[in-house]
Amino acid sequence: MQFFIPTLTTLLSLSSALPLTARWPTVTSVILPPSVLSQYSISTGAINYDTATGLVSKTGDGKDTSTLATFDIPPSLKGYTCSLHFYLDAGDSVASVSGSGLIDVYSSLKPAPAYDVPAWGPPGNQRDQHYGRLSVVEAGEATVQEGHPVTVKGFPCPGEGPVGFEIVGVYDQVGVAWDPTYSGLYLVY
Repeated sequence: MQFFIPTLTTLLSLSSALPLTARWPTVTSVILPPSVLSQYSISTGAINYDTATGLVSKTGDGKDTSTLATFDIPPSLKGYTCSLHFYLDAGDSVASVSGSGLIDVYSSLKPAPAYDVPAWGPPGNQRDQHYGRLSVVEAGEATVQEGHPVTVKGFPCPGEGPVGFEIVGVYDQVGVAWDPTYSGLYLVY
């Protein structure tokens, strides 16, 4: 028994030092998180490629930020129906929601470039079709808001390769942040 208690204490301290594992929601279909997130400055046109956090921010000062999500779509998805969802994990230490908590999801003509863009000029955010409005909640799944496009609920899976979506804040005051290891926009097929 004397050996057991110190060993158990050591094992418990080691397990608490292990990194958190990715915790996406459990769904009956297969989920695909984005391969890369980039932050887009709406006021300057700058793109910060491959950021460690997703961020949607509008504070009324004109320095709005949206997130460009790039998904690597495998060719095997051809013919499937896809949907987009947004989830904040309770264990995500970065996750936060403020203001309206509303986000709009748009398809992109092209995904974000694989490099930083310092200011206005090509390529821009490549915003295309409005796919839907979601109400984000802390520690849970966002809900689709009726009265807006609801394409996020189901659409033909995009063709193979990188595909982009933009996540944009709604109204003058909104903030949503997340760690893409645990939370954020994801595709279901």
